[in-house]
Amino acid sequence: GAKLEPLFQSLNGFLIPGGGDPFGESVDAMVRRAVRANEGGDYFPVWGTCLGFEWLTDIFGGSRSTIDDGYDSEGLKLPLTFTAAAAASRTYAAQNATVKHWLATEPLTYNLHHEGIEPRRFAANKGLRESMNVLATGADRKGRAFVAQMEHKTLPIYGNQFHPEKNGAEKGAPSSAHAVAIAKELSAFLVSEASKSNHSRVAIAAPGAAALQITEDGHSTQYFLSPRDVHS
Repeated sequence: GAKLEPLFQSLNGFLIPGGGDPFGESVDAMVRRAVRANEGGDYFPVWGTCLGFEWLTDIFGGSRSTIDDGYDSEGLKLPLTFTAAAAASRTYAAQNATVKHWLATEPLTYNLHHEGIEPRRFAANKGLRESMNVLATGADRKGRAFVAQMEHKTLPIYGNQFHPEKNGAEKGAPSSAHAVAIAKELSAFLVSEASKSNHSRVAIAAPGAAALQITEDGHSTQYFLSPRDVHS
C-alpha cells in the first residue's frame, strides 16, 4: 500500500533468496507491483532463488499449493538439462556458448531444496504454462524430476531452484573455476537487468549501478551494484 510504493520507486530490482520463511504477503505484493509496472512499460526485474523460485511458482501458478514436497535434493550438485526454450531466452541468449556447455555437462548447480515442481505439473498448470518458460530441469537423488530454471515469457521475471550465489562461497557448494564463473555470469545478468530500470538511484556513485532489494527472514536490505562489481 502506502509504504510499498515509495520503496518500489527507489529500487531497480527485487531479489527473493532462499530460506525457510512461510509465504510472505509483502513478497506477493512486491511481485504483483512489479508485474503491473512491467506491463505498463516500467522495466523492473524480479529474481527468485530456491524459496524465491517456489514463491514465484505459487504466485504465477495461482495457488500456494502449486509446489510439491518430498524432494531429496539437499546438498545436491547437478548439471542442468536445458529445454529448447533456453536458446532464445533472455537469460542465455547473450551468454557465451561455453557457459551453457559447462552447465549442461558439469555438476555446477547447488541444490538445497526439499520442495519443487515436476515439469509435468508445471506444464499442466494454466497460469505457469501461459506465463513462464522452463529453461532447464534437474532430478533429485531418487530420479524425481524438477524444474530448475524458468523465466517469464515477456516480463523480466526469473526463477532458479538452485543457488548460483553459493558457488565458491559456501562449504559443500561447487567451487571449481567453472562454478565460480557461472555464479558471476548469472549475477552479472541480474545486475544488467536491474540497470535497465529508470527508478531513482539514490546514493549510487557508480554510473550504471542498480539498487536491488533482497528480502530474507522478514528483513529487507538494499544493495547497490554494477556489472563490474560481480566480475571483480
